[in-house]
Amino acid sequence: MSAALDPGLPAGLRALGDGCLDHCENVAWDPAAGHALAGGEAGQLYRIGLDGSVDEACRVPGAFLLGLAVDRDGAVIACDVRQGLVHRIDPSGAAAPLGPPLASPNYPALAADGTLYVSLEGRHRGGDGGIVAIDPSGRATPVPLARPLDFGNALLVEGDHLVVVESDGPRVSRVARDGGERETLVELPGTVPDGLARDAEGGLWISCYQPNRILRLAPDGALVTIADDILGWHLPMPTGLCFGGPDLRTLLVACLGGWSLAAFDSPVAGRLPERLAGAEEGT
Repeated sequence: MSAALDPGLPAGLRALGDGCLDHCENVAWDPAAGHALAGGEAGQLYRIGLDGSVDEACRVPGAFLLGLAVDRDGAVIACDVRQGLVHRIDPSGAAAPLGPPLASPNYPALAADGTLYVSLEGRHRGGDGGIVAIDPSGRATPVPLARPLDFGNALLVEGDHLVVVESDGPRVSRVARDGGERETLVELPGTVPDGLARDAEGGLWISCYQPNRILRLAPDGALVTIADDILGWHLPMPTGLCFGGPDLRTLLVACLGGWSLAAFDSPVAGRLPERLAGAEEGT
């Protein structure tokens, strides 16, 4: 079955690192190094080139790495759901815990000031997820949400607000960094949303673990299906996504149900996460 001939899939859809990646849950782009990063279910941290080359940068003993964030110095912040830890992995591959143990850490996001926000899954269908803020000294403080998250997942820092996926919602929500009530940006019935990325036009890209779908929420609220892999051959359980490449026009997708990343050319450039965008702007 050709991706180019399937009307539910974008033209040029391709696999990177095919057969070499151990069920990656998430993916991040390192603009300084020019490669993608993804974590495996046995603690692997992979570096993946746009040419499909794969290098195992390190392996964190006992870990299952979920969400990733790249800091300005090239360090990778990785959520380890198996051990309830957040790891800081320096460019040499040395890993150390960052902050205290946490209950089900899923996804990290760095603010421009260095504060790290981490989403907490909670129990499936338990309605007890949350968000923790970790300051540069390693002190962790729960973000006081008016009500718990319905399974906290991907997270973006955008100025004074956080955008978060609630997989059991299923919805994407927005909340102030200092907590309070959440605003629902979009309800997604019949899906299990997982990953988030923002593009340069303000669109919000959402990967759905089920039913193997990628959506774009436009600034005007229109919801467009970008990819719909009914059979799950090319996008098997897409969990995380990010924009990469020198012009941020390559969408990279981590697929938990497969052994590779999916990639395709985006019609609109992506936006770097806040911490990295601030570095490029000199702030």
